[in-house]
Amino acid sequence: MNEVLDIFYNELINEASKGKVLAYFTYALRFNTKLNGKFIAYSPSNYLVPTIEINNKELFDRLLCEYVSIAYKFYMEEYSRGVRPEDDSDYQKNYIKTIITSLLSKILLEIIAIKN
Repeated sequence: MNEVLDIFYNELINEASKGKVLAYFTYALRFNTKLNGKFIAYSPSNYLVPTIEINNKELFDRLLCEYVSIAYKFYMEEYSRGVRPEDDSDYQKNYIKTIITSLLSKILLEIIAIKN
């Protein structure tokens, strides 16, 4: 699932540092990203922006790919049959971005809720 990692590291992180993730829709999601203690995407702002800190890249990558694979298969089987062809690369890319964005939104909301 190198496509998942390519989308996450080369598109989604950069977009999220600016506050907008673009798939078929625009998702309002903002976070900074630290990889092995170094910021790889940082956006200074006047308000608190959560930081996703990845200390074990191999484990994170494996779990992210596993989650996306399971979610992608589930949604394609349950909800998207016949909507778009699976060989449409833009559709696949946007579907993957939507899955990752939904996952990270939920995680960040739970972290914020726990801190408050």
